[in-house]
Amino acid sequence: LRATDAVGDTLILAQRLHLDVAFWPLWEGRADIDGIGLDGARLNTKSLIPDVEVRGSVGHLDAAAHGVEWKHGLVRLDRALLDNAHLSVALSDTAKQDTAKTPVRWVIDARELAVRRSDVSLALPGDSLHVRAKIGDALLKRGVFDLECPSYSIETLQLKEGAVSMNTVHRPLPHKALFDIAGLAVDLRDLSFDEHKRLRLHLKHAAALERLRNLHITELRGTVRMDTLRVSLPDVLLTTTRSRIGGSLEADFAALRPDARGTLSARLDAQIAPNDVRTIARHDAPQALRQPIDKWTRALFEDDPAEVSLRLTGNLRNLAIQRLALNVPGLIRAQVDGAVRNASTRWRSGHLNYVAATQTTRRVRALLPRSAASTVRLPDALRLMGALDFAGADYRTHFALQEGRGNVYGRAAVDLQREDYSAQIDLQRFELAQFVKGQPIGPLTGRLGIEGRGFNADAVRANLRATADIREGHYDRYPLSGIGLRAALRGGHAVVDFKARNPLIDGEGRITALLNRRYAAQLDVQLNRVDLRSLGVIADTLTLAGNFRGTVESTHNLKHLAARGELRNLRFVAPTRQLIAQDVLLDVSSRPDSTFAHVNSGDLKLRFAARSGWQGLADRGTKIAQLAMRQFKHRDIDQAALKRELPDATLQLEAG
Repeated sequence: LRATDAVGDTLILAQRLHLDVAFWPLWEGRADIDGIGLDGARLNTKSLIPDVEVRGSVGHLDAAAHGVEWKHGLVRLDRALLDNAHLSVALSDTAKQDTAKTPVRWVIDARELAVRRSDVSLALPGDSLHVRAKIGDALLKRGVFDLECPSYSIETLQLKEGAVSMNTVHRPLPHKALFDIAGLAVDLRDLSFDEHKRLRLHLKHAAALERLRNLHITELRGTVRMDTLRVSLPDVLLTTTRSRIGGSLEADFAALRPDARGTLSARLDAQIAPNDVRTIARHDAPQALRQPIDKWTRALFEDDPAEVSLRLTGNLRNLAIQRLALNVPGLIRAQVDGAVRNASTRWRSGHLNYVAATQTTRRVRALLPRSAASTVRLPDALRLMGALDFAGADYRTHFALQEGRGNVYGRAAVDLQREDYSAQIDLQRFELAQFVKGQPIGPLTGRLGIEGRGFNADAVRANLRATADIREGHYDRYPLSGIGLRAALRGGHAVVDFKARNPLIDGEGRITALLNRRYAAQLDVQLNRVDLRSLGVIADTLTLAGNFRGTVESTHNLKHLAARGELRNLRFVAPTRQLIAQDVLLDVSSRPDSTFAHVNSGDLKLRFAARSGWQGLADRGTKIAQLAMRQFKHRDIDQAALKRELPDATLQLEAG
């Protein structure tokens, strides 16, 4: 069989065509087709259909239809089988469009349709999208298709051994496929779509393997009811070999608009396996994040699935978060509830309560870099609770953190538009030693505060104020109580006031600094009493008093330094006597190639000069100390080796 178009091009070329039609019903305007068969057919529609070209082959087509009534636009299809068909459909935007609208008044009543061992490929104009679908075995029962309304209904649709892939690049598949689904099995019941655009379907079962991500979906089922106003998903379940996600949704579409008038209710209960997260991340995450995600999920989750629970009601104007919970067994439990108003606009506002509790931080500690792991400790059983209020760009929170017998209470606020921020932290017997290794810090009680404007501290309009007050605490045997700090920064000008009032130190001071192209600071320190014995400087009872005033200047890279100052009113007080020392004048400067220091006190004068900057001197000093320690350890003092490491410097001392 050969069929051609008007210009003689071959449209269909078939090895065999069989048609069995009853004669007498034709006189009544009805065709009863006992059988139609087509074998070994090749087809190419070319320009027969505007904007569409269909080409390919059909191995076998067999059908029977009793009741084709063209006067009434009715087709009753008893059965149809399409086997071994391979079709390619290309859509084009170059052909002339037929703008005339011709109504289609056909109703197709299909009792049984089957497709086996077939595939179809679809290409959009300009090769902008490619879709390929394969059907191993598909069966449709009791389908009614009214093409005029339009309305459609299917009692049963079953698919086995299906496959689907798609890309959006100008190259055919499998190049850069967005997904590649194989082993697709579907059991669909009671599908309908009517002229009022009401959709109903019940997905009894679906399963597939997404080969690009190696993600095996073992179960997908649920019911969908939807029209132009509302969608209902009463019970949806998705499972993989390791994860399980269940949920429901009842929503008016109006509830999803900024001026929401309707309502919605959503539920989600999920157990997400870390292996599935890694599987998806390896393909879809940015390249720079794939390795970190793999590392983090292995360390934090191990093999335990994360449990996620969500309950929402309301609409986007007034959304109630009844529950948002996360549970990673052995790691953390967290929960959020509250309300959000105008959720889809920049004027969103709301109130959220949050609570979180860690169970063990062993997994987090494994992720710390070595430098931090040697000094930082993360205690177990931390508990955090608080609330967050926000309106537009303004965010405010208050919280409480509990660790052991210690507590941290805080308040914080930030305005992202005005760049205003503030925070206040109250410590009550807080065990800082539980967070810092090897530091004998006792429980701290005090207050920390900060407020300012401008996230860029170098900006002219930026300003910052910070305070710190420690009421109780100690470091080893040294008391830290009575220590206070006040700092202010405005437009590159900084002022820091500090004081100490405790048995160890009684003093105060101020640092005034300019932080521009060059750093310049003025220091004024008044020490009323320093207990040198309690500090461990000497064994006898002795206190020190005095004041220091000076200036320090530096470049940003610290390669050029200069310091000048004076120590005045130095007093050493013992139980039985007091010694008043002469004033000391200091003048130190350092450049990349030289360092100078002058110290004068009465008739005592010290001069130091070196052909190296301060950094070079520090490096030399470190190297000499390391060499000396090795020599002491081996009890072999090599003076010549030590001498070779000394810097090129001169030291002059005058007295009397």
